[in-house]
Amino acid sequence: MIRAIYLSSRLTIVCDEIIAIGKQNSAFIGIRELFRPAFVHNAHTFILVHNHPSGDPTASEEDIAMTKYIATMSHMLSLSLQDHIIVAQNGFVSVREKYPEIFSVQNAER
Repeated sequence: MIRAIYLSSRLTIVCDEIIAIGKQNSAFIGIRELFRPAFVHNAHTFILVHNHPSGDPTASEEDIAMTKYIATMSHMLSLSLQDHIIVAQNGFVSVREKYPEIFSVQNAER
């Protein structure tokens, strides 16, 4: 499952949406489905969260590529991707913490 938690400029939750429910090892995120709630609820930023049913929260190459793409798209739309959290039975991983360079596109012009 992939969900997005949309936040105001004061970092309060304005909306929490399930964006996609995937299969055992994959889920498709529609860009429209991801960004529509941000605009409808006038969100300033958002956190992407998804689970790894395998139990291992390590970010896959696909997770990293998806995060880069979403960070770039959100920047172009004047939104901010705060983090991408991967949750699993054996813990969680913050993609921002592990791969801060992915988020550097957003911070370059701020």
